Amino acid sequence: MRSDKKREHDRYEDRAQKLLAESPEISVSQALSTLAPAIRSPYLCYEAHIEECITSPKMVVLEIGAGTGMFTELIAKQGAQVVATDISKSSLELLLKRLKNYGNIEVQVADMESLPFANDSFDLVLSAGSLSYGDNSIVMNEIYRVLKLGGKFICVDSLNHNPIYRFNRWIHYLRGHRTRSTLERMPTQGLVQQYRHKFGQVREQYFGCIAWTVPLLSIFFADETIARISVKMDHLVDVSKSAFKLVMVAEKTT
Repeated sequence: MRSDKKREHDRYEDRAQKLLAESPEISVSQALSTLAPAIRSPYLCYEAHIEECITSPKMVVLEIGAGTGMFTELIAKQGAQVVATDISKSSLELLLKRLKNYGNIEVQVADMESLPFANDSFDLVLSAGSLSYGDNSIVMNEIYRVLKLGGKFICVDSLNHNPIYRFNRWIHYLRGHRTRSTLERMPTQGLVQQYRHKFGQVREQYFGCIAWTVPLLSIFFADETIARISVKMDHLVDVSKSAFKLVMVAEKTT
């Protein structure tokens, strides 16, 4: 039986190859516009942290699990040197085709559990939705290893506390849309604490405590209204254990 990693590799390879055959020139700059307004907030927060942290064109930024480049263009626009990595070669090929006008992007096929870079190589490491595709401890240690002292790791990812979201992910697993290991490795508050212990300084924000109600709310409200309600609820209540998404900034201080 193929390993989960091989299954995920093949899934993303197939998807990228289809896109390459159909429309490789599609821009990714408006990728977030395809998301429902009620679930855009964590990604907008992630983007804001990236823009805040990239302060010089001399900075070298590593993106793990870059895929086809949903966020790579934003990183490149800040002027830093970008190394986009993914386990899928075809995904990176599509990324380069889509972002061919940028001269500050290079790609490299890489497993996030064994990054092919020297210690203290990067000022910033970024990840959007990729943490569950590797062993949490191994990935954390690899990110720490390749970061320079004072460097930061910024990620946006799903959380595994809310039972409604867990149930929905298991349905996707049973339908063959995801592998079991990605469910078991979904980030938790416990993982956040591991990063805090390892890196020394961590800030986190939680989003989407009522994201599961969006289908129902959409019967009565417009998308933008639902987005405002969701943001307000996230600020009114402690959403850390009921949230849909997490944005984390971990700084290597030791």
